[in-house]
Amino acid sequence: MATNICRDMIRFRIRHPKVSIDEVENTLAAPEEKEILRELLELPVKQKTVIYLHYVEGYQIKEIADILGITESAVKTRLLRGRKQLRDAVSMEGGI
Repeated sequence: MATNICRDMIRFRIRHPKVSIDEVENTLAAPEEKEILRELLELPVKQKTVIYLHYVEGYQIKEIADILGITESAVKTRLLRGRKQLRDAVSMEGGI
């Protein structure tokens, strides 16, 4: 049983490699993308965490719910609100 758990952990790490914020910022070429990242970092913690886990780390909604200890519908709501706040913030600054 311990062997299977270890294999699962290794498989999970291969499928979900860690990416730091600094690496993401350095790989962005367009100024609009850097602006979106800055706006993302200014979001409330609830929305920022869910958006980061989903779009940057690549976790699925169910996985995020398990990590954060919340329901899947809460994850979906936070994603929706976070995307809306990002969209509004970027459009107000004349971005995308």
